Amino acid sequence: MVMSKKLRIDLTVCTLALLMFGIHIYLTMFFKPEKYNSNKCFIDDWNRITLGDIPHAKQIKLYGKEGLTIYRMDTLLGGQLRLVNSFVYPDHIAVTTTVQHSQNDNITCVYFDCNRKEIVNTRFKSIYYPYNIVLCARRYGAEYISLDLEDGNKIPEPIPMIYRIYKEPIHEISVCVGPIFGNESKWLGIAEYMEHYKLIGVNHFYFTVFDINEYDRKILNDYIRLGEVELTELDTEYKKEDWQMHMVQQGECLQRAKFHSKWVINADFDERLVLKNNNTIQDILYSEKSATEYWLSVARVLKNETMPEKYINSSQTEKDMQFIKHHMTLNSSFFGSKPIFRSDIAAKIYFHRVIRHYDNQEIVRKIDPEIAYIRHYRDDNESGINSGWNKNGTEFVFTDLDEEFSRKLVENVLKRVEYVYNEKLMYCDEIGPTFLRYKIFKDSFDCIDRT
Repeated sequence: MVMSKKLRIDLTVCTLALLMFGIHIYLTMFFKPEKYNSNKCFIDDWNRITLGDIPHAKQIKLYGKEGLTIYRMDTLLGGQLRLVNSFVYPDHIAVTTTVQHSQNDNITCVYFDCNRKEIVNTRFKSIYYPYNIVLCARRYGAEYISLDLEDGNKIPEPIPMIYRIYKEPIHEISVCVGPIFGNESKWLGIAEYMEHYKLIGVNHFYFTVFDINEYDRKILNDYIRLGEVELTELDTEYKKEDWQMHMVQQGECLQRAKFHSKWVINADFDERLVLKNNNTIQDILYSEKSATEYWLSVARVLKNETMPEKYINSSQTEKDMQFIKHHMTLNSSFFGSKPIFRSDIAAKIYFHRVIRHYDNQEIVRKIDPEIAYIRHYRDDNESGINSGWNKNGTEFVFTDLDEEFSRKLVENVLKRVEYVYNEKLMYCDEIGPTFLRYKIFKDSFDCIDRT
């Protein structure tokens, strides 16, 4: 009996259907759920790249042999590897950590997809440089990254990569704010710092916090809300953190600024850039087209009172402002100068300058103090680092900020702190009679009667 063509086609279709059904039953019964996963990752165009090495690899390995002892940064050598942030740039990835115990130890970059699954056969061997930074090659589809010390310990949980693949920097100039730590209240200092630099033309800030209380954090949160602050909070295993973690902040801030800000002012929390004789930031940055770094002299201003713990009222706040209260000043000096530098060619920064550049591109110029200088409100704490600076016959002179600048600064600081801290009392009749029938609602609103 000859089978018709139509019947043969029908039997073939049935056979294929049974086969597919059988495969489905097999996968369902014998494959573990995590192996039978259809949650695929979408890979955007910017992430479809694999590079064999990091830029300036030979130069970085040479610099890495210097170790940590340069500039006294051989402290806190036993830190635990904790990942802080990772930044993906056009030609590499930077992972910032809390470890500064070595700069030349081998360490391996480990890449993960959007499902936090390791991307096989993509690991990359690197070294620590500078300080607490590990530079990694780009990998196709990588969304998360971790590091392997190859010491037998479990690698840290992978962290997401922060996008920094820009054709041109987003900001012309930003400030790397020195780390915030210690017991003194910071809320008014944060407002003064921000409003001062905003008045001279800076609109973006990279803050790093070791420790901050809830009250001080409110003002910082408000600047984050406005999009003016990027915040890094460092969490380590140490019970107490102080200035010895400063290089961790410096490394983190340098990587955060790369490809994001063309120029960076490196200024601690108690330092303010002062422009003189109607000069502007742009007058400094482009006074010489080939310059890659400018050094600013520093004038120390004696600060012998602590900042207020909390906001009381506007009148009291104005009296408590540092630039209103403290004026006794030493002559400016380039000893301990602070830099404004190009972030794209800086390989390693220190408190006071860039100490390593890529391809030796540095062209450094000093800024005349009559054009601009750093005003450093320095504590007279005798137990602090470099204590006694205000003794031994030092001669102070009275200095002040420009009158019009001071007026605007007072106005702007008060506007911000009043918005954040000037709390309004709630009267019970504002809540509404329905809620006030129940004592629990009245107590939760903490309202008061007008009478």
